Amino acid sequence: MKPNWLPKMQDIQQQQENLRHDEHPQQWERAQAKTFTRWCNSYLAKHPSLDGSREAVVLIDDVVNDLSDGIRLVLLVEALRGAPLGRYHRCPQGVVHVVDNLNIALIEINAMVKEQNIRLQYCAEDIINKKTNMILGMIWVLICRFTLVAVTDKTTTHGKPKGDEKDTSARAVLIEWCQSRVNKYNLVVENLDDHWRDGRVFTALTHRHCPHLIPNLERVLEGNVRPEVAVADAFHVAQHHMGIPRLLDPADVVAGRVDEKSMLTCLSLYWRACQDDDVSGGVERTDVMALCPSTSTSTPTSSSTSLSTSAASSTSTSPSPSPSPPSCP
Repeated sequence: MKPNWLPKMQDIQQQQENLRHDEHPQQWERAQAKTFTRWCNSYLAKHPSLDGSREAVVLIDDVVNDLSDGIRLVLLVEALRGAPLGRYHRCPQGVVHVVDNLNIALIEINAMVKEQNIRLQYCAEDIINKKTNMILGMIWVLICRFTLVAVTDKTTTHGKPKGDEKDTSARAVLIEWCQSRVNKYNLVVENLDDHWRDGRVFTALTHRHCPHLIPNLERVLEGNVRPEVAVADAFHVAQHHMGIPRLLDPADVVAGRVDEKSMLTCLSLYWRACQDDDVSGGVERTDVMALCPSTSTSTPTSSSTSLSTSAASSTSTSPSPSPSPPSCP
C-alpha cells in the first residue's frame, strides 16, 4: 500500500505549468522560492552546529542558489529527520566533494520519492546547475513528507479514509479546516487564491486563536482596512504569538502571486499551531525572527492601529545576510 503523505506527487514533474495562465511564470516562481526558502530556514535554525550551539547554524537566502555546495542540504535533511546522515565534507574542495555532499542528502530524498512509485529521481547536477523547477520540486517533496504529512495523517486510519469517498488530500483537508474556523465570521473559503487576497480570512484565522491581539477585526471584515495591512497584521501576530514563521509576503498574497503549494505550506503551519491545545503564546520572539528573516516588500502607507504600523513596517525590512558556513578546522 502506498504511503499517503505526499498528495499528487505527479505534479512534481510538471511544476505549476497550469497554475497561472495569465501571469509570467517567473512571478510565482520567485514567490514560491521565497516561501520555500523560509520553510527551509525554519528547520535549519533548529539544527545545532557541530559544537552543540546554535550560533554557527547556516541559513539560506535563496533556496535555488544556496544549496549547491551540498552542506546546507545535508543539514536540512538532518534537521528534518532529527538524526545525522553521516560524514560529509564540511569544507568541500572541488566538484567531487560537492557531489559527494549532495548525494548524501539526495539518497534520502530520492528514497522518499520512490515510496510513491514515482520514476523521477533528483541528481546532484540539477542542484549544481541551479535548475529552479527541479529544486523547488525537491523542496516540495520535503514539505509534503515532513509538514503536510501531519494534516493527511489526521484524516486517515491505516491508510484508508475515515469517511466514504472523502477527499483526504492536504488541499481538501486544509480548505475544510479553514472554513470551519471562519464560519462564525461569515466568511467563505473554497479555494487557495482569491478568497485570501483581501486579508479577511487570514485575519479571522489569527483572531480565532488570539482574539485580544486583533483589535481591528470589525474594520477588517467590513473592508475598511487595506488588504496588505490586514494580512501584515495577521502575519505579525501569528509570527510573534503563535510560533508560525512568516512564509508569505503580504504584497504577494494581495497581488495573487502566491501559488497553491506555498499556501498549503503556510496553512499547514496554522493548522499545526491550532491543533496543539497547549499553545498559548507561541515561541519566543527572537526564535521566530531567527526562523524567518524578513524580506523587502512595499510598506503600507496607513494603518488603523499601532499594531498595523508595526506589522506593516516589518515587511519593508531588508534581510540580514546569512551567517557564514562553519570554518574549516
